[in-house]
Amino acid sequence: MKDTLYQELTMLIYTVLQLDCPVMSGNMQEHINYEQVENDFSRISISAPSYDVEWWKRTKQIEYTGEYDYAVSVNNVGAFMGKSTKSKHWVNKSIVKACEAIAPSYNAEVIVDVELWWI
Repeated sequence: MKDTLYQELTMLIYTVLQLDCPVMSGNMQEHINYEQVENDFSRISISAPSYDVEWWKRTKQIEYTGEYDYAVSVNNVGAFMGKSTKSKHWVNKSIVKACEAIAPSYNAEVIVDVELWWI
């Protein structure tokens, strides 16, 4: 049962991250990857390099600037440098959503101990 739960949860978290990812250009969504999956450990990475947004708006082409990790910034402060509160802590909220979706199947309780922004 533990292996099944673990595998289901890993796949569900990955899927929910893909579905919930804030998308403007697709840059961040394209950088959600399984980095490591083992019997009792998984790492899903979300690491999108920053890019010139104004250039993208004009040309629809991504030109990476590498100034910061765009994915970390969006999760920590929200998209558009904090102007979008909906996207703040989107990764945290997505993981909680996946856990809460699967928990009833395993008679499990989800205890949240990460910062969430629900507004």
